[in-house]
Parts: sequence; structure tokens; C-alpha cells
Amino acid sequence: MKQQRWLRHTERITVWIIIICGIVLGGLVVAQFALQFAVVREWVTGVDRLEGLPFFQDMTARLFMLIQR
Repeated sequence: MKQQRWLRHTERITVWIIIICGIVLGGLVVAQFALQFAVVREWVTGVDRLEGLPFFQDMTARLFMLIQR
């Protein structure tokens, strides 16, 4: 009797752990996707403004700036 109750309890805990892991994984995917956008990246981090060259969405614009130097 105690063993069956314990098994039901551990199964519920396992389900909750899987749900929490899924939420964390989903949050990480959304965060990584959001950081691809300059507006979000500037709002969340201050790294771009501290770099020598700002991040450009278009790589040709960045190369053009390097050539003009």
C-alpha cells in the first residue's frame, strides 16, 4: 500500500519536473530568438554600445564601414 502511494507520488513529481524542464527550455529558445533583434538586445544588454563597432543586421554595411577606414 505504501509502495503504491509512493509510486504515484513520484510519478507526479516526475511529470512536474518534465513540465518545468520544458518551460525552461522554451524560455531559453525564446530568449535566444529575441536576442537576434537589435532592439531587444539593446534593451536587455549594454554590450553593443560598449563595442568598437555596433552590430549591424546587414553584413555588407559593416564591411563597407571597415573598407572606408
